[in-house]
Amino acid sequence: MRTYRIAPFLLTALLVACSGKNVSYNLTIEAKDETELQRILAVTTRMVERRIEAIEYREGTQDTMEDITINRRGERIQLTLRFTTPVIAPILTEDLIEPFTMEFMEECPVEEADFVVAETQGYKKIPLSAEDVSWLLTEEETGTAGAVTMQFTTEGAQKKAELFEPRMGKNIGIFIRGLPVYRLRVEPNDVEEPFILIKVPDPELGTVFADDVNTGLHVSFSTK
Repeated sequence: MRTYRIAPFLLTALLVACSGKNVSYNLTIEAKDETELQRILAVTTRMVERRIEAIEYREGTQDTMEDITINRRGERIQLTLRFTTPVIAPILTEDLIEPFTMEFMEECPVEEADFVVAETQGYKKIPLSAEDVSWLLTEEETGTAGAVTMQFTTEGAQKKAELFEPRMGKNIGIFIRGLPVYRLRVEPNDVEEPFILIKVPDPELGTVFADDVNTGLHVSFSTK
C-alpha cells in the first residue's frame, strides 16, 4: 500500500507567539488515509501533553496549559497551545523540533563500536532504521501482556529477517534520538514474525513509549 504525505507540498512551518504564552506549530504528517491521520493526531496530542507535564515538573510548576487544539485549514494542520506563563513554550519548542531518529545496532567489541554504553558495551549500526518501522501497538491494543509490539513495513520486515537470522542469539540494541532504550537477544520469533516484542515493566510506561515513537515516526514539528 502506498504511503503519501497528507500535504502534497512540504508545509511551511510557523511559530506564532503572543506575549510568549500562545504557540502554534504547523505539522507535517505522514498517513495513508483519514483514519490513520486521526489516529496519529490523537497520539501526538497525548505526547505533547506529557512533554508539557515533564517540563512543568523540571521547572517546579504545574497546570500551566490552558488549552490545546488542532486546527485544519485545507491541507494545513496546526497545533495550538495556550499557557498561563511564558516559561513553557520555548522549552517545549526546543524539545519538539529535535530530530527523531531510530537505529538498530548489534553488540560488538568496544574497539569496533559506533556507540559505547557504560564504557563497556559496544554497538555498531546495522541497516535497519525508523523508515522500516510502521507503528507501535500497546499491551491494551494487542492483549500481549508486558510488551509493546513494534510493527514493521513489508519491506522492513523482510530486511529485519535477513539481518536478524545470521545474528541469532546475539544482542541487538534499539537507539532512539541517539540514546539506548532497549536490548533484545535475537530469537527465532524475532526473525519469523513481522514484528518484535519490546518488554515493558508496566502498561502505562508502554503507552508513553508507544505514543512518543509513533509521533516521531509520523510527525515533524518545525519553527521555520
